[in-house]
Amino acid sequence: MKNKLLIILITLLSLNSFSQNEIKARIEFEEAEKYFNENKFTQAISGLEKTETLIGKWTPKVGYLKIEALNKIVNSDDLENENTKKLIKEVKSYMDFYSDQNESVILDKFKVVYAIDERFKILSKEAYFKKTPAFLEAEKAYNEKSFTKALALWKAAADKGNFVAMDKVSDMYRDAVGVEGDYKTAIEWDTKAADLGYYISMADLGVLYYQGRGVAKDYNIAFDKLSKASEFQLDYAMYWLAQMYNHGQGVTRDDAKAFDWLSKSVNKNYVPAMNLLAEYYKVGVHEPINYTKTVEWYEKADQHGDTQALIKIGTLYAEVLLNPAKSFEYYEKAYVKGYPKGAVYLGNRYLFGAGVNVNYEKALELFQMASEKGDELAPHWIGRMYYDGKGVKKDFIEAIKWFELSAGRGEKASIDWLRFIYETGGKGVKKDLAKSAEYKALYDSKK
Repeated sequence: MKNKLLIILITLLSLNSFSQNEIKARIEFEEAEKYFNENKFTQAISGLEKTETLIGKWTPKVGYLKIEALNKIVNSDDLENENTKKLIKEVKSYMDFYSDQNESVILDKFKVVYAIDERFKILSKEAYFKKTPAFLEAEKAYNEKSFTKALALWKAAADKGNFVAMDKVSDMYRDAVGVEGDYKTAIEWDTKAADLGYYISMADLGVLYYQGRGVAKDYNIAFDKLSKASEFQLDYAMYWLAQMYNHGQGVTRDDAKAFDWLSKSVNKNYVPAMNLLAEYYKVGVHEPINYTKTVEWYEKADQHGDTQALIKIGTLYAEVLLNPAKSFEYYEKAYVKGYPKGAVYLGNRYLFGAGVNVNYEKALELFQMASEKGDELAPHWIGRMYYDGKGVKKDFIEAIKWFELSAGRGEKASIDWLRFIYETGGKGVKKDLAKSAEYKALYDSKK
């Protein structure tokens, strides 16, 4: 009798313990859901792990939310990351559950998990293909600028189903590296790789359709390809999606979605996205105009190697915030970093005395320095100095020489000045209306 009572007592205590854990698990799960909805994914994952510990087993409800939370924070580029490994494990558990009990699985949730599973299959194949001896040999040849050899090796690897090699072949034809540029051939190779699920080729196709290179421009196809590539968190795919939402190309215009995709792209440290986000804050796309944020994102772009962003900050201070001293400061930063355009804009400050005293000698020195490095705008300003006689003797013939150099490098303003000089003549230059007309036609032909 005592033994029976003892068994009953133990059973009651066990049931009570189980009941307490169940209640605690429910509380933890609700807290995790709250964190997830607040975009606090790390806290959500921690709460879900505690929930599973209290339950004592894996469940599809907890597992699915954990998959969604992990998917928000993992970096697809790093398969060795602990959170990525956790996500792969959770996806496998969910897929195994589906194969055993497919009737009890919620189809919409399964589709989400299935897409993630397929994504990691592609990423795993990509990692494998990049390490094959043939691919590595081709990569070595490419880095050594043996492009003919690299192309042949990548084609051989591509013929064996290596979709990364297919993408490399496409890139060489698209960018005219070692071969004559051929967008159509590039599209053929990208299409082969994309059909095998390779996200980078999908994105490349999306951009080509968006720009109409080698194929008729088609925003609908571009949007479809870029959307699929963006599921892999590909930086430039997300950037182009932002552009399409911002301009309403292939999709209804939606500034909120444009801002969201752009934010995702900058989180991958994509520099063009940083510059565009700065522009969004400058003109007020989705968020109110915020020049502090504009400067902040331009500075981040500079920190990631885009010195031209410093010029944009300088111009913002010069033309919008009307602060010549700060403008001079940022132009000088660009110049110190060795960026030719920084020397041009700094020279311009000295030429007109903006944020600094007028100093023609310094301006000429900076313009000449930038011109020697191939800058197209620098010789234009030297031409202006000779035309106006600022810091140098007024000399139209010398001005023409510099304007021609600038025009030859693609500076449209110099073409117009050449038109004007031959139209008006003076200072040793005869009027030549025929030449003036030629320059006008050339100017009008430039976009």
